Amino acid sequence: MKAKNDITEDMKNTDMLYWGGTMNSIKAQAEEIVYNEIIYN
Repeated sequence: MKAKNDITEDMKNTDMLYWGGTMNSIKAQAEEIVYNEIIYN
């Protein structure tokens, strides 16, 4: 998901707010996938 959104480690140093927001979004998407595939099935 990080590669799909063009997120790099250098963004942590240059644009921390964008990096943090995008990483939080990726984490939420991953959790939703896990919930749907493991818990609800």
